[in-house]
This record gives sequence, C-alpha cells and structure tokens, in this order.
Amino acid sequence: MRNYKKTMEKYINWLKYWRKPERRVSLLLIGLYGAGKNAVVKGIQGEDPRNTATTWGFSKFNIRMDKFELTMFDLCGWKKTGGIWKN
Repeated sequence: MRNYKKTMEKYINWLKYWRKPERRVSLLLIGLYGAGKNAVVKGIQGEDPRNTATTWGFSKFNIRMDKFELTMFDLCGWKKTGGIWKN
C-alpha cells in the first residue's frame, strides 16, 4: 500500500507539472470599429468567426493553447473612442 501511495503522488506531481503553462502571454487588440478584432479571437478559440457581436467597451478572453496561457484584451473601436485614433 505504501508503494502505491508513493507511485500515485509521483503521478499526480507529474500531471501538475505538465498541465502548468510554460508561458503566460497578454495581448491587447486595438483597431477601428468593425476591423475584426473579435473575429480573430473567435478564430483562435476554434469558433466560427462570422458569429461575432460588436464589443461595447472592453472584453477579456482567456485561451489555453499547448503550453501557453493567453489573455487577450479587446478594446472597442466605436465612435466615442475614435478620437484617440487621430493620433
């Protein structure tokens, strides 16, 4: 029974190690209204990018790919924030 417990502990530690992401990446998506920022996120998630809704304000997406943990921030490009695009 003692051997079994040690083996299970090793196995669980091994699983924890391999499930842990090697890198955390944060991306900020900025662009003009209707540029397709949300569609890019949907495509990365494996969803149909044609089924997207307009972002109002700010959206955050967490995506896990292989050994990467992606956090994507989508900043809307609607008219009220459009003034910053002149710069």
